[in-house]
Order: sequence, then structure tokens, then C-alpha cells
Amino acid sequence: MTQTLLLLPGWPKTGTSALQGWLNLNRNALGKQGICYHSSAEELTPRSEEASAGNAFRLAMTLHPKSKPQIREQVIHEFLMRAKTCQTPWVVFASEAFVGATQENLLQLAAACEQAGFQVQVLFYLRSLPEFLLSQWRQRVKLHGESGSALASVTRLSRPLRYVKAIRNFQEVWGQPQVKVRLYDRNAFPQGDIIQDFLQAMNWQLDTATFMPLPQQVNASLNDWGTQVQRWVNDELRNPALAGLFSRALLAVQPPYPSAGPNQELVDLVTTRFQADQEFLQTLLPQWPVAFAAAPVPLLQWTTAQEQQVRALARNLTGCKGWQLKVAYRLGSWNLMAWLARRWLGCCLGEQAPRLEYP
Repeated sequence: MTQTLLLLPGWPKTGTSALQGWLNLNRNALGKQGICYHSSAEELTPRSEEASAGNAFRLAMTLHPKSKPQIREQVIHEFLMRAKTCQTPWVVFASEAFVGATQENLLQLAAACEQAGFQVQVLFYLRSLPEFLLSQWRQRVKLHGESGSALASVTRLSRPLRYVKAIRNFQEVWGQPQVKVRLYDRNAFPQGDIIQDFLQAMNWQLDTATFMPLPQQVNASLNDWGTQVQRWVNDELRNPALAGLFSRALLAVQPPYPSAGPNQELVDLVTTRFQADQEFLQTLLPQWPVAFAAAPVPLLQWTTAQEQQVRALARNLTGCKGWQLKVAYRLGSWNLMAWLARRWLGCCLGEQAPRLEYP
């Protein structure tokens, strides 16, 4: 039996967490239908109950530029032997970390796959550049302490996370026909679901009756209200380690407001700065937008008093009133920290959220 190894590289905020979560949740049902997805607890993202680093995180990291050759060879052998034990037509390895692989290291993986008798296919999801970069900015606000504007964040970038370089590396190693590229657009997905689009892209004829849906949205983004509050908190705390804690709390108390799309300034910047990337992506995807449209921007009606209240709350966490949080942080009890933050944020902001008004 010839086995096909499906590699699922991806960038954050392009559905990778949802795909990995769904594959892991349904690994037993998929295995009975000829698709193997090995799972490993050690490859869960640290301190996260939502996102997964994928089932091939260690393999992907050994393909990065600074990895040691001896370790790379050992890990490649280990993962391919694990795949062999599946004895299914398809084996899926997924991780966002694959996008950092060098072409030289991918060639080593390709040679090992050929020697072990594996065919290889690759599936990328790409997102419209302005939407992708805006979503990336929200993620940095949510988890990494970013407090600046989306426009300032994008201005600092030289390339949108190696979109073009990563895809070309995979194409040159395995050939363009073996590297599928799909547009990440929930409005165009069947039933608005990336899982349905993924199954359609792979042309797998599966009995879906036994599959379980994800219980909740994976790696959810903060909306406009939550993002603004998080930026103020980040600016006051200057501690990226606490950013994830507050984002979890904000996700629990933020009002159900929609998030605005990229504004005209961001669209103009991306169109000008990443023109070469845009032209390359248009050759890959016929449905890739020729021009990007700016979304109507909601006006956040914040008062000075509300901003001061948020900033005072953040300052309290670094003062004597935040001793409970400090103890929980020292103990590594992230659930307790999230509960404390939800309680404080809920009391201070739950009933005083600003209104969004669309022009």
C-alpha cells in the first residue's frame, strides 16, 4: 500500500488551529476511514486550552535554519516511523511551524520520505493580505503585549510572514502540482466552515456522520472593544506574559460586537508595500482579489473616564491590590489568574461597554 503524507503548514489566523483541533478531536473516526492523525500532549501550545501547535511541531522546528543536523535526522526518522505504524493510505502532519522551514531542510525531509515510500502532498490556506495583517495585529495585541496601532504594526513589517518564500520553498521541493493553495474566506466556505472546505479540497469521500464538531471557536480573536481595552492594559503593564491572561478574561466579558475590517489606510499601505507578493499570489489563486476593498469602520465611542478606569485597573495589578494575581502567577495557576481577571474586568467594564456606530 502506498501511503501519502499530507503536510498542513499554515500561518496563524488562517484556520490552522481549527483544522488541527478538529483533526485531533476526530482522530479515531478518521483512522477508521483511512486517515491517520497522531496526537501528542507534548505538542499542545503551553498555557493554552484552545490552540494546538499541531501534531508535527517538533518535526517542523527541526526544519528551521538553526536546527542541528543530527537532531533533524533523528526526528525525521522518528516521525516517518510513526507514520508507518498507521498503515492507512493517508497520514496528516500539521503545524504552523512548517512555514519557517528552509528549502535545504525540506529537501532532506523529501529524500527521507521517498526512501520510506511516502508520497507527499501539501495544503496551504492563504488569507487576503490586509485581513491577514490586521488579524495578525489583533493576535499580537491579544497575546504578545502589542499596544500600537494596526497601521504602525504593518509599517514595521518587511514581508507578511514569508508568504511567498514559504510557498516557493515547498513548490521547488515537491513540485507545484503537489502543493495546493486555498483562499481562506469564511464567506466562501461551504456552510461557512473551513472543515467542509478542507474535506472538499482533499476530495475525501468520508462518512461524516460519526465526526464531532469543535465545541467552540478555536483561538478566537478579540473584537474591536476587547482589542482597545487590551491595548490600554498592555500599555500600562508592559508585561507580555500577562497579555494572554487578560485576553482570556476579555473574551469572556466582551460585548457581542462585530470587528471592523481593514480601513482604507491599511489597504493602501498593503497594496503599495507588498505588490510583488500580491502578483505572485494572483498566479496561484484565480479567485485571489485583484484589489482590496476597505471595510466600513465602526466608530468606537470611548469616554476619557472609561479609558482612565481601564488604565487604573491595570495599574492596580502591578500594585498592592494585585497580590492575588501575583501569587497565582508565581504558582503557575493560569485558571485562577483568568478567573480573577474576569471578575475584575466584568465588574469594571461588563455593563459599561462602549457602543459601536457604523457610518
